[in-house]
This record gives sequence, structure tokens and C-alpha cells, in this order.
Amino acid sequence: MTITGKIQLACGMPDHSIHKRHPSKSLLTLMDNPEFESGEFFSDLSENTWAFMQQGSVIKKDHVAAGLCCIQLFMNSSSQEEAIKHLENAKMHFDDGLSARYKAGDSTKLVTKGIRGKSASEKLSEEGLVKFSARVAIQVDVVRSFNDADGPQWKYSLFGNPNDPETFRRRCKIGETLIEKNFDLAFQVIYEFNLPAVDIYAGVAASLAERKRGGQLTEFFRNIKGTIDDDDWDQVLACVVCGRLKSAFQIASRSGSVADVQYVAHQALHANALPVLDMCKQWLAQYM
Repeated sequence: MTITGKIQLACGMPDHSIHKRHPSKSLLTLMDNPEFESGEFFSDLSENTWAFMQQGSVIKKDHVAAGLCCIQLFMNSSSQEEAIKHLENAKMHFDDGLSARYKAGDSTKLVTKGIRGKSASEKLSEEGLVKFSARVAIQVDVVRSFNDADGPQWKYSLFGNPNDPETFRRRCKIGETLIEKNFDLAFQVIYEFNLPAVDIYAGVAASLAERKRGGQLTEFFRNIKGTIDDDDWDQVLACVVCGRLKSAFQIASRSGSVADVQYVAHQALHANALPVLDMCKQWLAQYM
């Protein structure tokens, strides 16, 4: 892209070479998503181009667009320090957007979505701005918790289209991993992004049981007690039994004892631990 093209893009003027490559994608088309999620627009642009766009948005006082550029810069970050810098800048821009709303006396009106000619800041409601600022703050804590000094930071991104399966899987994985690192933050992520709490808790419980982490399992139960109903609690406990039986199967199968594997299969049948029962049957089929 030419320097003129970069300046045009930064100032909100169309650069036709980009629109030919991405006829349906632009910074503002994110507004068409009711969740106003970020993460997959112009992903092939260089970091310098995103920086130009951010600077142009600041000049235009389009705080939301500037914040979104910072989020994309975060997605492209290759170190923790760089990622946190871009996220903190994004939050600053969103907070500036809120401040501008208050000064203009437009703190309660919802802005109509999808109106042509409006800037990103004009298209996003105050509620959306507050939500985005809060999510960026959570994202900063997530990046710090994973503490991956060097490496692609998009792996820890909570941003993305909520209807995209890959975004959903990444969020669930982040929530599940965080439980053993920082339960309060994991709880925040799970409920802020409407993730399946019981399924995530059950997976963590089974994993801790399988790895014989009794102390962590007790602490985990203490943390989730009262946050889920009785039926869901039974599901989590069932996964603990399943995790322990899976560990027992691994020990029995390594020893090569048919009798021990048969015993585990019997216990799995009574506990309705079907995944473990299937493993036992497959192993026993080789010897019977």
C-alpha cells in the first residue's frame, strides 16, 4: 500500500486496493455484529498499517475505532509486554469514548446500529462501550495470568465472533486452564462470556482426579460449591469418579492384568462411567 493509501485508510477514506481484497470487511463492519466483537478484520495488514489507522482514528476522535485497532495490534503481538501495552491503550481509548459521551450529555441513548456514514464511536452504545472496556480489563488479567513472555498472544485472546466455533473453543480452553491458575479470574471469564460452566467444571474435576491432585480438588470443590445447582453438582462429582477410574484403568492396563482391568470395568459399569467402561472393553478385547 502507498503512503497516501495508508493515510487515507487511517483517516477513514476508502483505499480501493484493500476493498477489492476484502469487499465485505472493514473496520466499521464489525458494528454489524450485535456483540461488537473484534479479532478477524484485516488480519493480514501489517502492524505499521494498524498503527496508522489507530493514529488516524485518534485524530478524528473516533475512540472506538482507535481501541479496535489496538485490539488487533494485541492479536498480532509476539510478546506479553507488547500485548499488555496494546490492551492498556485499547482500554484508554474506550474509556476516553465514555468520557466524551458524558461530556456530550449522551450517556443514556442507544445508538442505532448499521447506519451508513457513522463512525465506530457513533455506532456503539454507551452500554457497549462499558462492556468492551470491562472485557479489555479482563483480557489484560488473562494475559498476565498465562505469563507467556515470548510467543503469539492471540492464543489467549477472548475476542472474536461468539458464533464462531473456534472462538468458543478458545474461550473454553482459557477458562478451564485458568481454574488451576486463578479461579476468581476463570469464574469471571466463564460468566462474562456465557461459557458452559458445568461442562468446564466437570472437565477440570475429572482431570484433577485423574492426576491425583487431591488438595487442589478439595479447593476446587470449595470454590464452586454454591455456584451451581444440585443436579449439576452431581454431574461434576460423577466426573471425579470417572477421572479416578480412568487413572485406575491406566494402572491396571499397564500391569497387563486382565483381572484388574475387569475389576475397573465392573466399577465403571456401576458408576455409569461409560468412557472408562469403553476403554476397559477395548483393552479386554485384545485378550479375550
